[in-house]
Amino acid sequence: MDEPKNDSTFGERYPWLVASASEAVDFSIFDTRSRTAFRRAKIRTWGDLARSTDGFISSIPSVGALTLRRINEAVAARAPDPSEETRPMDASASAEWPPAELSLPSGGILRLEYSARWVRTVLGGDTLGDLISAYSQGADLPDEVRSELVALLETSLPGSSHPGLSLADLIDSIVREASDPELLIARECSREQPTFEVLGRQRGVTRERVRQKVSKDASTVRAALRGDRYQGLRWALDRLRVELGIVAPATSEIVASWSSRIGSDRFQVVRWLAGYDYHDSWLIRGPGALADLTAALNKAIDGAWFVSS
Repeated sequence: MDEPKNDSTFGERYPWLVASASEAVDFSIFDTRSRTAFRRAKIRTWGDLARSTDGFISSIPSVGALTLRRINEAVAARAPDPSEETRPMDASASAEWPPAELSLPSGGILRLEYSARWVRTVLGGDTLGDLISAYSQGADLPDEVRSELVALLETSLPGSSHPGLSLADLIDSIVREASDPELLIARECSREQPTFEVLGRQRGVTRERVRQKVSKDASTVRAALRGDRYQGLRWALDRLRVELGIVAPATSEIVASWSSRIGSDRFQVVRWLAGYDYHDSWLIRGPGALADLTAALNKAIDGAWFVSS
């Protein structure tokens, strides 16, 4: 029966490979089948092997569980004395690794020396994206690398403390662009959506006067939405459209999540700005959404709504 494969890289299991990444593989410690596998996979340096996993080695033609085990045994036996492995690097060795520092918006410096070294030798990469991708995929990071990454992830984004950048604040701000925010919300940002006539009676004005005010304020708000100030809100609207699609249940988990995050009243504003209207227990985007959805269904089933048994 095949032995279970280790998902970690050789470099994660045998740190000495990382320290010797630029050195050529000592093929004399491996058997013939292992050397053949290395040649086929173009594994020429210890760094090449450090980036490999059991799964990759096993994918090489003619490599079975026995060969994989012998490779691991040879690498483990080749490991230097622990006292030498943990000995501080001398000046000549450290000179190979330039200082890895990240300037922070606050003016501080975040050192990523171990992270840069690990990414370059184990992953063969050189970007923060490589490091974060490995972390998100559950890579077994050395403690030094993990500590640096945690410090990086806990660093505040530029402007994150600015009170006007939250989504809730942007929603409140854009509503205030209207001359009569309460009337606009009562008409457009309400699930019941009372008629102009009902709103007119409540305010002692004509139906037409209400319609004009709502129409003008809606245009004013949508024009303001195109400005740089509301870029973050536009991103949020795009995200909502992606999550809801053309049609979605009004009581879906998506709606509940957004309402919990920004409040149910603000969600109604976002829902309206994103172009969704209530139809019974559904949210539908745009006046032509029903027709588009029906056309798509007809095309998918070739008009065969009724199926005979």
